[in-house]
Amino acid sequence: MKTLSPFKQRITTLLLQHAQASIASFGRLYRTPFASLLTMGVIAITLALPTTFFSLINTTQHISDSWQTGSGLNLFLYQNVSQSQAERLIQQLEKKYPLVNLKYVPPEQGLHLLAEQSGVNELLTGLPSNPLPGVIAAETKPKTLPKQKMQQLITELNQETDIDSVQIDLAWLERLHAILSFSKHLVMTLSLLLAASVFLIVANTIRLTLQNTKREVAIFQLIGATHAFIRRPLLYIGFWYCLGGSLLGWLMVDTIILGLQHPVQTISQLYDGHAHLNYLSFSAGLSVCTLTILLGLSAAWIIVKRYSQ
Repeated sequence: MKTLSPFKQRITTLLLQHAQASIASFGRLYRTPFASLLTMGVIAITLALPTTFFSLINTTQHISDSWQTGSGLNLFLYQNVSQSQAERLIQQLEKKYPLVNLKYVPPEQGLHLLAEQSGVNELLTGLPSNPLPGVIAAETKPKTLPKQKMQQLITELNQETDIDSVQIDLAWLERLHAILSFSKHLVMTLSLLLAASVFLIVANTIRLTLQNTKREVAIFQLIGATHAFIRRPLLYIGFWYCLGGSLLGWLMVDTIILGLQHPVQTISQLYDGHAHLNYLSFSAGLSVCTLTILLGLSAAWIIVKRYSQ
């Protein structure tokens, strides 16, 4: 039988010790299922809150971006501009500016649309003359323009002789983006606070476990057990708590998103959209689990090193 080299033998022994410690720590949690699930549930809720908020914010960001892709312009003409002049102006604008889908809306059609939308048809038909000017509806090309280029385009269009004013309603989108930016910073701050909560939860749990096993630790120290041998099962307890809590939190996030799918789709359809919430991807879920485990191991290591010396 081939003998292992000292290095391989040392690695094999170390792996066996880790396997024994992980199984022993899992068995300890298995023998107290209610307390273990309670701790994992607290960790799961702590992780699910910011993760769900991030998903909602990203969905809202995607919806607002899709709304901004259609940057529509309304070019209000002077009252004395005829339809033939407006059609010639459309040809000039198509050649001179990045505009597409230009369409002339005569004053009569504009008054008819206003009467239908406002519900005051009788009042408008009683006017001695049509007060509305002709309008050219257009869209920018490309559909999404930077804010500076959009402002420059509006300034140049306002200098055209037949155009009285240019209307574009993007102020509410700017407010929405500002709110989303504030929400992201708020959720980021909340995530840091909740990460600290996970750290404290694991640290306090390991501390209580260490106090409950103080006599057992003292016996191990009397028979010559190393600090690594004593610390290893406690570190794995932190590992199992964070692994179970992060997986349970992942399940909570997907369950919450499943429950919010129908309301989000209903709101999106009211604005002629087709938005839906994305479930937590495998890479994102794996990242959350990894960060949580590292956080739990750090908390366990600090407590174990502090109280087991």
